[in-house]
Amino acid sequence: MGGKESKQCQYEVVVKTIDKKFAGTDDDILLTLINSNGKKSKAFNLDVQYRDDFEEGQRNTFELTEIHDFGSIEKIEITLKRTVIGAICGRKDYWGLEWILIADKVERKIYEFPVNRWMVSGETKRWARYDTSLPQHDTEIDQRKRELVFMRDTYKFHALFPGVTPLLQNLPFEEKFDEDYGSMIHNLLVENEMAAKLISCTTKPFTSLAEMDSVYKYCYSKPAAFDHWRSDSYFGRLQLTGGNPTRLRLCTKIPEYFGVTKDMVKPSMKDLTLEKAIQEKRLFISDYADLENVSNLHAPICLYYVNDAEDLVPVAIQLRHTKSPTNPVFVPSDPEYTWIIAKLWFGVVDSNYHEICAHLSFTHYILETITIAIHRHLSPSHPLSRLVKPHIEKVLNTNWLGRKLLLDPESGYFEKSYKAGADGASKLIKHTLSNWSFKKNGMLPNDLKERGLFDPKILPKFYYRDDGILIWNAIRSYVYRVAENFYDSQEEIENDNELHLFRHTLTKSVESGGCGLKDVPGDDNAGITDLEQIVDIFTTIIFISSAYHAAINFPTYEQCAFTPNFPVNLRGSIPNNKKPRTELDVIRTLPTKDDTLKIMTLTRALSTFKSSSLGNFDVQYMYNRACVDALKEFRTELKKVAGTIDQRNRLRTVSYTVLHPDNIPNTTAI
Repeated sequence: MGGKESKQCQYEVVVKTIDKKFAGTDDDILLTLINSNGKKSKAFNLDVQYRDDFEEGQRNTFELTEIHDFGSIEKIEITLKRTVIGAICGRKDYWGLEWILIADKVERKIYEFPVNRWMVSGETKRWARYDTSLPQHDTEIDQRKRELVFMRDTYKFHALFPGVTPLLQNLPFEEKFDEDYGSMIHNLLVENEMAAKLISCTTKPFTSLAEMDSVYKYCYSKPAAFDHWRSDSYFGRLQLTGGNPTRLRLCTKIPEYFGVTKDMVKPSMKDLTLEKAIQEKRLFISDYADLENVSNLHAPICLYYVNDAEDLVPVAIQLRHTKSPTNPVFVPSDPEYTWIIAKLWFGVVDSNYHEICAHLSFTHYILETITIAIHRHLSPSHPLSRLVKPHIEKVLNTNWLGRKLLLDPESGYFEKSYKAGADGASKLIKHTLSNWSFKKNGMLPNDLKERGLFDPKILPKFYYRDDGILIWNAIRSYVYRVAENFYDSQEEIENDNELHLFRHTLTKSVESGGCGLKDVPGDDNAGITDLEQIVDIFTTIIFISSAYHAAINFPTYEQCAFTPNFPVNLRGSIPNNKKPRTELDVIRTLPTKDDTLKIMTLTRALSTFKSSSLGNFDVQYMYNRACVDALKEFRTELKKVAGTIDQRNRLRTVSYTVLHPDNIPNTTAI
């Protein structure tokens, strides 16, 4: 019987239950071994008397007696059998099985069986060693097909925003947070809200900019922007190393609707003409023309110039897309507070786009629809599924909770704290998701090239680009090493029906039950045709979930918690003239003290980092030797990248740390 001590015991079994809510079971667990000749052992009841086994997160060890010299163990068979009490009550139980390791203590061998599945009472399932195979090589193909049918019934699409990228219809219980993680999120929000209430009761309303210092105490540190926000170079730095480095592009022509002239910018550009600055690639633009009439936000334009100190500085701002006496072009030589207010009204659109589009839409929602497609079409045994699983962990639950937190039309943060409001945010999400391109927006090198920013000689202080490319290349090499081990011929790619169904779902229209994504690598008729396309797709998924999300999300508190720096909301109306303003005008334009505290509460929660760093996984999914070796090489490469970034930061005037490998989580969960 399993669990009894025996000197002759040759095989020791270690069982790991998934560390999630409801993963534990009281059912009996029967284990059968199958060797390389197909011979089956007896079914061992894994049980130790008076011990409560198989609870969530537990590792339980058992010894198998009455079996010796069984040979190489190639498969295991697991049966989840209801106990007598469970059978009498008619109760079905569930069990989340992470892995089983079997140690042959005589031959000194370890047999690894990563399962990463949930089972229900009465089920019997088999898994091969490593459980990593393409569908055409799976000897348990019928079980695999049944499993995918179940997954498609469990993970269903729902068009939250009709006509564009669908999200999850219902959250499966398998996706719920584990107790520790859920408690961490709850405690963090409670801590933030309690501190904000205490600050609100013990401080006065703002009557000057200096008084805004009073709210930064308890768990709220003073953002770095507090001492630098007035600086135009700091304003320009937000486009390069802030949370929204995705809008700036090389200016090759002044738009017709932009009323800037050479005389306006002459004081800022040391007599360099606009034409000469364009020719020398020193002029850049952030233009929100694509948001015109999309929501209640205006559509501003900001022109930037790289000065002789290689700093990016704003030289002209127009707040609407119409040349008009009541829509002036603001410049740094305007009265101090007039220029500050113009920067605020550009910044409020930039910050709303940052949170609603660059962050929520282009990381969380793009990953959500891809994650659903992965669950529906790539078996958990598929090597690409195992490759990407650590990077889509908690994506669905995080997004599920975030919908109400952010988008609720009455109590959500977008309605309470953001200029767009809940309705405006929904319109922005729908608009930007419908225009998102996998190749142009999702793949970092292509995104930079499309914006004219790939060349490192352009914008010398664009650290998001410089460090991001290092991370992109490291991820791509890792994905390539894993993929080439399984796709060693064109035939292997052609015969992988799961891979082709996955890509087809990504590109298929929302109305036809797909994700509706544009420009996914591959061919709409032939599907995926070569290894490079596979590598591009999965590199992009991992990069978005890790590095891109880190760069977009984690600077949020430092940027937004001091509202004059990167305001998410403003009061009053857009200025229509350049008359001198005062500090009091700025205070009346900024959010109130209590609204500022709401912003601080949200942004501190968003910016909290308590996850394992890139390449260091809480759950190991890949045990295949080639995959393990690829992961080791990935970690080695990330250490080299870390050393390069450390060296760069020692030479930089301002350190950029959000894309240091130690600061990049594997996934979008905080």
